[in-house]
Amino acid sequence: MSRWPPRRAHLRRRAASGPFSTFVCNVSVQRAVARDVGRLTGTIALAIVLLAPGSSRAEFHHDTGLGSEVADGVSGGERGAALEALERWDLPAARAAFARLGAPQAPSDLLLASRLAFYAGEYAEAVRLLALVPPAVAALEPVAAYARLAAASLALDGRLAVKESEHFELHFDAELDWVLAEPALAALEAGYRAIGAWLGERAPQKVRVEIVAVAADFERVSGLEREQIETSGAVGVSAFNKIMVLSPRLLLRGYPWRDTLNHEYLHYLIVRLSANRAPIWLQEGLARSAEARWRTAAAAADLDDLERSLLARALRENQLIPFSAMDGSLLRLPSPGAVRLAAAECAFAVDYLIEGWGVGSVGRLLAELARTPPSQGQDPALEAVIGEPFARFESGWRRLLEQRGFREVAGIVVPPYRLAGTGDAETWDLAEWQPLAAQSHLRLGDLLRARGNARAGLMEFEKARAAAPASPYAQVKTARALLELGRAEEAATAARAAVRLARGYPAANLALAAALAALGDHESEVEALRAALEINPFDYVAWRDLGRALRHLGRVQEAQQASVAALRLAPRDEKFQRSVMQDE
Repeated sequence: MSRWPPRRAHLRRRAASGPFSTFVCNVSVQRAVARDVGRLTGTIALAIVLLAPGSSRAEFHHDTGLGSEVADGVSGGERGAALEALERWDLPAARAAFARLGAPQAPSDLLLASRLAFYAGEYAEAVRLLALVPPAVAALEPVAAYARLAAASLALDGRLAVKESEHFELHFDAELDWVLAEPALAALEAGYRAIGAWLGERAPQKVRVEIVAVAADFERVSGLEREQIETSGAVGVSAFNKIMVLSPRLLLRGYPWRDTLNHEYLHYLIVRLSANRAPIWLQEGLARSAEARWRTAAAAADLDDLERSLLARALRENQLIPFSAMDGSLLRLPSPGAVRLAAAECAFAVDYLIEGWGVGSVGRLLAELARTPPSQGQDPALEAVIGEPFARFESGWRRLLEQRGFREVAGIVVPPYRLAGTGDAETWDLAEWQPLAAQSHLRLGDLLRARGNARAGLMEFEKARAAAPASPYAQVKTARALLELGRAEEAATAARAAVRLARGYPAANLALAAALAALGDHESEVEALRAALEINPFDYVAWRDLGRALRHLGRVQEAQQASVAALRLAPRDEKFQRSVMQDE
């Protein structure tokens, strides 16, 4: 048995151990959001029931936290049918059931009507209906919290532009985040096709997607707090019948935002297929395993060096996180390393399910969960699909994990995630990412390189690599110094090592692109630059360099598009503007 949780001091030590990658935990937080923001899918639903005609308001309890259990029998008839349909985000069924109640007059019906409008993205109507609720009911904290959520959503909606594709409706800040709009819809549509073909399910109506341009707005409309964003890397959420993500512009290092959009789209489908009853390990495992299918035909989760190392160490120390410790949300885990480990476990468990019982087992399991009352847990559904209880399944995937023989990498670190505006990325990377033994060499190497002594700087960077061989930061520093000395092949080797250690670290891809440009491999240079822009699409220098690389390949139209993006992203930098115009 895993000894979880470990002692608090042990947790603090482990928080600083694990390889870095700009991993973003796109955790499914429907239940956490419901609890933390007025418990919208729980206590609001219970309020609807208990405030219905014939019920006593004195029976209402603020902290019940009930969700789909409400629709399982606390209420009957059309209200129950409407609530149950809302739990699985089936708005047509919810509205049909509600229509059979007649015009909303009772407080419970006004709350339900408001919630229906809210889930449909009709925020003005949701707020209008809330204003009709009697003051005594509106004063109840869950209702008041929901009112704040609805008002914040309405205010944000008024500031966002809308761009639509065939299956998605994107809301974004046209001034700040214009560069995201078309790539976002392209990735989502690609995911719609690829994930639909794999999972056998597609969204039946257009999915509302919001890219939130201000961190404070994201906190107000998503239910996530700044601490959760920075500790857990939770920058995306599928909740309230829509997808919400932070603009990558708001993270200090950016993040793989198009994978995140598809990760949340998977959560959206899982809610519908499982009636919002899938356990966290299944939700996160499916989303992690298939989030990249929009861009690759990979058959399983592509665990990187970071995740494999975390799994190997957890096995050695008997510190795998039980799935029971993940209940509710991965957000409640104590550190970025713990969140990353949990996500890797979930992904591996889903791979084990698919390897053993076929991809069709996923759809069957979700359907069985939808039919199983939550009070019975997941065991009956799992046993009906694969013929064994969850305890045996959990033991099986652990045995397979042991057989894989993943290699543990020493001296790797998972730093916390940082929102832009909280410091300089280079400062955070040095202070939070590197062991002390490497930091002094890195600082001295930077000083020597800045003074024009690249050779002496390289010697210090090599010492840092020896002290922290798993540090992508030290690898990037080494690559840059090697490039200055004209040793492009060696620079490319160091940069590739950094990419393997931290695929979500844009500096690694940029260092690789520079080395490849020096080698004249412009095709690979384009790939490296596009990889960097997948994480930080606001890097105007990368856009300029992409334009130059594309011109070397004779791809003039694409080159012009990259140059235009570079110019639009840096309108006040005259020197940079001239450098771009000289390329034309």
